[in-house]
Amino acid sequence: MERAFEAEDPALQGSPGSGSIASLSPSSLDGGVIWAGMSNGTIKLTRDHGKTWDDANIPTVKRSIVCIDSSHTDPASAYAVVSSNAEPIVYRTKDFGKTWTKIVRGLPTDEVTGSWANVIRADTKKDGLLFLGTESSVFVSFDDGSNWQSLRLNSPNTSYRDMVIKNNDLIVGTYGRSFWILDDLSPLRQVTADHGSAYLFEPGEAIRVRRNVSQDTPMPPEVPHSLNAPPGALIYYYLGVKPSSDVTLEVTDSAGKSVRHYSSVPLPQVKEALQPIPDFWKEIPKPLPTELGTNRMNWDLRYDNPPSNSHGYDISATPYLTPATPQGPLVIPGVYTVTLTVDGKKLVQKVTVKNDPRSPGSPDDVRRQHELQMALYDGDVQATLPSGSIVTAVPSHTIRS
Repeated sequence: MERAFEAEDPALQGSPGSGSIASLSPSSLDGGVIWAGMSNGTIKLTRDHGKTWDDANIPTVKRSIVCIDSSHTDPASAYAVVSSNAEPIVYRTKDFGKTWTKIVRGLPTDEVTGSWANVIRADTKKDGLLFLGTESSVFVSFDDGSNWQSLRLNSPNTSYRDMVIKNNDLIVGTYGRSFWILDDLSPLRQVTADHGSAYLFEPGEAIRVRRNVSQDTPMPPEVPHSLNAPPGALIYYYLGVKPSSDVTLEVTDSAGKSVRHYSSVPLPQVKEALQPIPDFWKEIPKPLPTELGTNRMNWDLRYDNPPSNSHGYDISATPYLTPATPQGPLVIPGVYTVTLTVDGKKLVQKVTVKNDPRSPGSPDDVRRQHELQMALYDGDVQATLPSGSIVTAVPSHTIRS
C-alpha cells in the first residue's frame, strides 16, 4: 500500500549547523501537537500536525534536548531533559513552551557513577506522576517534578537509558544491566499525603493466567533467570499504626459469596511425606504482612484450598513458588470485592479479573469449565465433613514484596 509524505515546515528543517532531531514526542491528547527536541538545545513545537513549527525554547539552554515527553493529561504540558555530563538538568512547561521551570529538587548531584538525567516519562493516567532515569538510578515525583525521591528499590546502580509505561507497569531499559519491570503502578497513582491509620489501595486489573503451563521441572538455581511477577491480583494496603489484632482480607464474588480468606495469623507448616523434589521448588506459605507502611500480597485468583488428607507438588514447578496441591479452582472473569479488616475497620475495594487474552476459550467455555470444577470442589469439601475424618487444609498464602 502506497503512502504519501509531505515535506515538513522549513522551521523544523533549519539551516546548516542548526542541529538535528534528538527526541520527538507526539501528544496522546491532541494529534496535532508534536514536540521536537533538537541537538543544538532548541525545542520545536507544532500544533497543526507538522504543517508549521514554532520555537518553544528553554532560555539559555544550548545543549542537546536528549529527551522530551508530552503530558498525557494536559496537551499544553511537556517535560524536557537536557544533555549534561554532571548534574541533572530537567525542565517542565505548562503553556506550550512559552515558559519553562527547572525541576531538579531532590535529585542528587554527586553520584560517583554519574548524576545526569537521560530520560523522563509522564504517567499515562495520573496527572503529576513522573518517572526519571539518570546515569545511576530511577526517581519518581508525585507533584509534577517539584520534588523527586528515589524509586531504585532492588534495581541496579547503572545507566537508565529509556522507559515506557505499559498499562500498569513501568519498564526501564539500562546500559548493560538488562530490562527491569516495576509491576503494577496502581499504588503510586493513589499516593496522598495522609492515608490515616489504614488504607486499602484500589487494585489494578488482574489477568486470569495459570502460574505454569510447563510439563517439566524448572531450571536449576545455577542457571541465570528472573522470576515472573506474582500471579493474580496484586493487593497493596497501608498501615499507619501497628494493628492490635489480627488483620484479615476477604475476597467475595458479585453475589457476596466468599471466595478466598487470608489472615495475619501465623500459618502452620504443611506436613508432607518426604518427596524426591528439591526444597527450592516449594512455596512457603506466609500470613498477611502487617508492617508499618505499605504492604503487598497477591491473590492468585483461586478459591480457598479444599481440605485434604494428603498434599503433593506438581512436577511443573516454579522455583520457590510451587504451591502444595490440591488447590481451589480458578475464578471466572468478573468483578470481585476485596475487604481488608484492620482493628475492626473494614476497607473495601473492587478488583476486575480478565481472561487470558491468549486463551482460545470463549466466555461460555470458561463458564462451563468453571461449573464442572466447582462441582468437583464442592464434592471434595462435602466428602470431608463427616466427624472423625482426618482433614487438613493447605493454608492460604501471600507473596511479600
